[in-house]
Amino acid sequence: MTPDVLKKIYQRFSDGRAYPIAQLNDALTHDLVGRTETIFELLGNLGNSEQKPKTPDEVLKEMQFNEMISRKFSSPSSDAGFDSFVRKREEHWPDFTPTVTTKRIRSWKQRADALDKITHPGLALQKYTDLDQEIRPIETIVQEAHFQFEMDIDAQIHP
Repeated sequence: MTPDVLKKIYQRFSDGRAYPIAQLNDALTHDLVGRTETIFELLGNLGNSEQKPKTPDEVLKEMQFNEMISRKFSSPSSDAGFDSFVRKREEHWPDFTPTVTTKRIRSWKQRADALDKITHPGLALQKYTDLDQEIRPIETIVQEAHFQFEMDIDAQIHP
């Protein structure tokens, strides 16, 4: 859970009084929906930063491919190693299918919106946690790529 959601949950339950499930669901939904919207926003920024703009799905595929390649193959330490690394990238790219697409992110957002229909606090928290665990890995990759993009811009502006 993000710190904001934990703070809201703590504030709602810390005084020992029962609060309506709607307030809990609102906090959980707001957090997850906001995070999916931020992912879309960052993907749009990254896609538009290229000389030839890319769609969010193209950006997602490239990020997930790079993540897979970096896990599967070690970084090259020589020119020959770099050439081999590039060949491996080119070999694997055509067959690579990303696990997360914009369609999946939209389904996460829909699932987050559906949290407000849950009537049991424990179930709402469990559904939130399940969805949070699905979102977090791609959210992290996108945030890191966007951070690097901003750092690159900073380096160009302030050499």
